[in-house]
Amino acid sequence: MSHSCQKITLKMDSCRALTTSGQENRVVFCLFLLIAGRLINVSLPILSKWIVDELSTPDNFHYSLLFLATFLKFLQGNGAMGGFLNTVRTYLWIPIQQYTTRELEVELFKHLHSLSLRWHLSRKTGQVLRVMDRGTSSVNNILNYILFNVVPTIADIITAVIFFFSAFNAYFGLVVFGTMVLCLAVTISITEWRTQYIREANEKDNATSAIVTDSLINYETVKYYGNEEFEVNRFKKSIESFQVTEWKTQASLAFLNCLQNAIIGIGMIGGSVFVVYMIVHEKTLTVGDYVLFTTYLLQLYTPLNFFGTIYRVIQKAFVDMENMFDFMNDEVEVKDLPHDLPYRDAKGTICVTNLTLEYNIQYNALASTANWNRSTRHCSFQ
Repeated sequence: MSHSCQKITLKMDSCRALTTSGQENRVVFCLFLLIAGRLINVSLPILSKWIVDELSTPDNFHYSLLFLATFLKFLQGNGAMGGFLNTVRTYLWIPIQQYTTRELEVELFKHLHSLSLRWHLSRKTGQVLRVMDRGTSSVNNILNYILFNVVPTIADIITAVIFFFSAFNAYFGLVVFGTMVLCLAVTISITEWRTQYIREANEKDNATSAIVTDSLINYETVKYYGNEEFEVNRFKKSIESFQVTEWKTQASLAFLNCLQNAIIGIGMIGGSVFVVYMIVHEKTLTVGDYVLFTTYLLQLYTPLNFFGTIYRVIQKAFVDMENMFDFMNDEVEVKDLPHDLPYRDAKGTICVTNLTLEYNIQYNALASTANWNRSTRHCSFQ
């Protein structure tokens, strides 16, 4: 089974497990809060427009609009504060996240214990621990980011395009649609290109962790042979190699952020100029419409600034899952056959012939004919 199929299968199994673990009510309520947040994102710019338009005629101003807008802003929050809805959702999601992490960690731990001694002798302990830690946490990262960041962002974009097409005109809808599609296309394409650096950085980070763990575990051996300086130099070179790849990752992220800001700025100025033209010359829009347009777009563009980072984290999580699947794909060498019969012997004797013991297929530790008497605990070899 390919890595892609395994990823899809794992996510589907996680979703099915949630519906059978008593967590379905929490999942449904979290999705309800997510939908409520999308509705608030549409309502707040409209309320800002109504407030500004009514301020042009203060005698008829409705103060209830201020209280309603403030309450919705409290529910929505801002970039630095998640808002009441996101806080409640995060709180409710904690048991769900713990459940998925626990089930996956136990399953992986069980699989590692079922592998042969040859597999464990050929693996580096530090690398195994690193892959276990990253692989299990990556599943939750993917689920959280896709469900609570990527899907809401795409839903907000679709809603905004439909809203501007219907409330304003086709030009505004095309501006928003073109800007969003171009920004998403650039983000996805560049992030896909950056994945090679992320994968390379992961491999080097795992290697560095393996050097540290194995060197400290074998502290006595290092001391016996006086290899302290050798181990330190090996560790230093590993860090330097990792930092070179890390620089490529961070530099390409800065390049992506610059392109995103440029695209968003061009779309913002194009739409704003047209709004002002329709207010000043054609008299078809009001000042409140300008506030509506800029507020909505700024609100829409804010998650896009982090979309590249979110997409990068998701890609990195997929890379971590690939490393974990490499372990999960290792077949169990010593296992019972499906139709094995239970042992029953009144005399309690066991006879073993052509007994072969080996840690590695190239080297046999024992190859002979052996007879084992279970009752007398005596084994004879021929």
